[in-house]
Amino acid sequence: MDQILRLNEFFVEGKDRQKSHVLLHITEPSTPEEKAKGYFFAVCEINNTNTNTIVKLQEIIDEIENNYYNIAETDGQNALEPVLQKINQSGFALTTPDTQISCAVGVIRQNDIVFSVCGNPLMILFYKNKNGAYQKMDLVEQNQPEPTDENQLQLFPQIIQGHIGANDFFFVGSTHVVNYFNLDRLEKIITTRPARQSVEHIERVLSELKNGWSFGGLIINTQPALERTHGEHRQSPSIKGGSTKSLHTFFDTEKNTANILSPSILPRLNDKTRTPSPGQPANQETIEETNTRYPQAVINSTHVHQHKNGTRHKQSLTDYKTLSISVFNTLRWSLTKFGRFLLWLVTVIGTILVAIAHALGVLFFLITNYQNRRALIFDNLRRQWTAYQLHIKRLPLITKILLILSILVVVAFVVSVSYINYHRSREIATLLFRDNLTIIKNKKDAAESALIYNNEAGAIVELQGAQTVYGEICANDTNEHPECNTIKTQLDDLAVRLRKEVVMPSKILLDIEALDANQHGGQITKVGNKIIIFSSSSSALVIYDTVSKENKIIPTSIGATGFSSAAAPKENDYGLLLYNKDKLAKFDPKDNSVSAIDMSQINADVNIAAMLIYNRRLYTLDPGHNQIYKYDAIKTGFGRGNEWVKTSEMDLSGAISMTIDGDVFVLKQTGEILKFNAGNVQPFTAQGVEPPLVSADRIWTYTDLQYLYVLDGANKRLVILFKDGRVKQQITAKEWVRPTSMIVDEPNNTAYIFDNNKLYQAALK
Repeated sequence: MDQILRLNEFFVEGKDRQKSHVLLHITEPSTPEEKAKGYFFAVCEINNTNTNTIVKLQEIIDEIENNYYNIAETDGQNALEPVLQKINQSGFALTTPDTQISCAVGVIRQNDIVFSVCGNPLMILFYKNKNGAYQKMDLVEQNQPEPTDENQLQLFPQIIQGHIGANDFFFVGSTHVVNYFNLDRLEKIITTRPARQSVEHIERVLSELKNGWSFGGLIINTQPALERTHGEHRQSPSIKGGSTKSLHTFFDTEKNTANILSPSILPRLNDKTRTPSPGQPANQETIEETNTRYPQAVINSTHVHQHKNGTRHKQSLTDYKTLSISVFNTLRWSLTKFGRFLLWLVTVIGTILVAIAHALGVLFFLITNYQNRRALIFDNLRRQWTAYQLHIKRLPLITKILLILSILVVVAFVVSVSYINYHRSREIATLLFRDNLTIIKNKKDAAESALIYNNEAGAIVELQGAQTVYGEICANDTNEHPECNTIKTQLDDLAVRLRKEVVMPSKILLDIEALDANQHGGQITKVGNKIIIFSSSSSALVIYDTVSKENKIIPTSIGATGFSSAAAPKENDYGLLLYNKDKLAKFDPKDNSVSAIDMSQINADVNIAAMLIYNRRLYTLDPGHNQIYKYDAIKTGFGRGNEWVKTSEMDLSGAISMTIDGDVFVLKQTGEILKFNAGNVQPFTAQGVEPPLVSADRIWTYTDLQYLYVLDGANKRLVILFKDGRVKQQITAKEWVRPTSMIVDEPNNTAYIFDNNKLYQAALK
């Protein structure tokens, strides 16, 4: 089917050219030789610059255009390549530490396009996949040159060639466009409406911003000749042919222009005739063939111009005289106007200063009543006010009516302009809100689809993206946009599903405060049917029997000021309590007695943070020495401890809890979990925990247990992990405030939680 090349432009000029300026350049070839070379275009954004740099950049663009159309193409090399090589030898002088340049220059010849970029312009290809759905490709991101010193000194370090298929869209724009139109929104705008309407919509939205930035860009596409866009006024010839390459391989070659001596790797254009060299006339057959292969395109642009030879001609003496006279007259007129303006400005400033001085003098006399002039000033003010009233009364009736009408007209005008601006800004805000709302819904649907296929990582990414957009548009507008409440509920429900969060009811078993005891910030351990509650600030123990539901306070007399850790063997025939950093006490569940036992330390300044019993051996955690010690049982307690961790560079600082199931798991205050086997660290990561573990209090498991349990008191949750790190479930309860300790009875699906001087019982299922 015949095809037509279409180029549509959008442009918004900012108020401050030095802050932001956009150069748009489209060249329409006029001769058959130029038509064979196609349409030259350039889109450049330059920020934080001056007028000289802008002019220099425009001269570079003009030089690229002139040289491109004047240089003959050689076998295997596009004419744009040697032109950019020449520019690279001097163009880098444009760049300064504060100046930001993003520029794209190229040539479009029907389906073929050759271009090069400087900086990071916005260049996106929207193409149809095999299923007929549009996808997008960031051409700048996927074709970054190697970051060599030589490339960093080049304005255009590489040249790229590709093809545009029928009904594809090539979008090139200034960098800041993406700040107001994300890629998903651009895809929706460009692919669902004619290109002319797309650029009109983009230009209208950007022009309403009025934030000082300049914007510009092009939408280039090819369409069947029968598909004419609304509002076209140019007769477009038919063009035969189409893209012959896959859309997924848009870039089929690229060229590093820094290597001037290497041969070009641009493919030879498959022309039946070659473009004549500059100055060589084309014969009639060549002209007819050129017009057939490269007919005129449909261009919607205010920056398009026909190429003209850049050769300068000498002007006559009369022209110079006329120019000199014009310059002299303009200069004289400007100086006259400037002098009058200065005189007016001095007069106004002098009048204002005199008025201010008079007002200050009057204020001084009113405050101080100097020489009793306060009464005189009030009399003068009253006389002036009376004179104003009398003057107004003497005005003719028609004058009064006109004055009142004038005031009303001015007020009505100001109110109307304010209302129009407000209404317009509201329409833009509503449009942006609707587009972002669509993005949120799409991401939410994508997250739910990922969950169906057990792609939890992908679902989390989509949910986080939806939550980010929600925070931007709905953070403070829930009253104005009721949809925000609905979206928030849906996102919260989805987050709960992703977090695998379950709210379980908790039953209070014991309130310590009712016993006139204080175990704030305390911990719990379980020996048989007895739960022992202890804290570092009390030498007394609180015992709760899970069978009889009885409780009692047990004082101790071993010289302990408090207890910091506890442990019990699997057999539950006794319990151990740690006090005074490195002392051990033994609890006998038969008679609730507490007695001191021996424990020999390898280091004199040991500071034990946690301990546990495994296979009748005692293991203690010493973060200060980055070590875990293992003690064998002896008749009077436990013998001398031996170092168990074999990795010398291991950092255990901040470790607060540990557990063993054959492997040793160590928990840090930051929520990090370390895994050891035979004294050597093993890789381990908690996966899929949302929100991530950034703090934690206790960790527990055992050989015959299926899961690893982590208490996160700051987030009021009990995290249940598979032993490979995957999250299984997160349990929370409305009654919890700030849990500090836990006991897990997995066979009975029960957890005991100590929180705010209260002992709770919660179900695990």
